[in-house]
Amino acid sequence: MSFAHPRAAHAFGDYLTSLGIRNRIVGTDVGVQVLLLDEHYRAAFREEFQRFWDNPNDERYLAASWSVGSTEPVDYALLGRSAGRRSGGFALRRMGGVVTLSVLAICVVIFLEMQFGDPLGWRFLLHFFADFSAIVNSGEWWRWITPSLWHFQALHIAFNLLWWWELGGNVERHHGSVRLLILFVVFNVVSNFSQFWMSGPNFLGLSGVVYGLLGYLWIYAKLQPRYPEPMNPMIVRMMLIWLVVCMTGVLDGLMGGGVANAAHVGGLVAGMALGCCFGWLDGVGGRKGKVV
Repeated sequence: MSFAHPRAAHAFGDYLTSLGIRNRIVGTDVGVQVLLLDEHYRAAFREEFQRFWDNPNDERYLAASWSVGSTEPVDYALLGRSAGRRSGGFALRRMGGVVTLSVLAICVVIFLEMQFGDPLGWRFLLHFFADFSAIVNSGEWWRWITPSLWHFQALHIAFNLLWWWELGGNVERHHGSVRLLILFVVFNVVSNFSQFWMSGPNFLGLSGVVYGLLGYLWIYAKLQPRYPEPMNPMIVRMMLIWLVVCMTGVLDGLMGGGVANAAHVGGLVAGMALGCCFGWLDGVGGRKGKVV
């Protein structure tokens, strides 16, 4: 089980020790983890974790820390940074899961092929549908997704992949690969169709998906206050301001063409809607904002 704060991990570990459940606390690139050392207690371990997650301030945990608490510190050398820096800026060294890393790698490979290979061939393969009839009749379902995977400029791909690594990694760490894949597909479909509806098929980039993830995490954490990595309000404001600035057209020249504003807005709205839906569903299901 992974915790954002070392003190919470120690409190939970101390309580497990008081119950006779052997455990170990370790630092990793994705947080501080409490590891179960005896698989016979797997069911009890999960049950106690849910109780702790529901009410971490219960007196039983404080009492356990006083009675069996260890003074051994977490090994932060494994974290690659101090605890005080975990909440600020880009978490560039956090590990991404299989979906996060796969999308990132595909985008980089396509970008390099576009720069040094056959750009016209890739453009023909990855382009969105040419018109509405093609959406229905072509059978080329991948075109709902592929426009987000290619980028023309280094600045464009760097900006999008940094945010994909940060936001996609956040979702995958706490909600799993399947949910991130679902969100990736939905945000692609909504943002790409939105941009196609507004301006036709000439668009590209992952930013619609990025804004979808922003909206999802923003609203989800409001419905699940104990979500371990909520969006920093300053980042949300900055991204919304950036959205408005892009809509003014002043950055079109810098980005090498028109900005896909409809994709940004479509992704953001879809993300907020799914954040609301999953936030409510996870609350009803008793998961309290964390998949374990």
